Amino acid sequence: MRRSDRSSLRRAFPGRGSATAREAQALAGRTYAAYASANRTCGIGTSRATGRPYRHLLEFVGELTRPR
Repeated sequence: MRRSDRSSLRRAFPGRGSATAREAQALAGRTYAAYASANRTCGIGTSRATGRPYRHLLEFVGELTRPR
């Protein structure tokens, strides 16, 4: 197997036992009106670790600045 092929064997995003576990534990039991992340990849990992729907900050900006 080539070295470049090995990355396809690993999970793309971390699970509950990963680096996001500390953040998930710190947020446990708290609820907020919205959950924002600074980048999409981080938002996906944090959403999976916490079970909350994290969205990129620019999604909120676009939603709030769109004419009604």
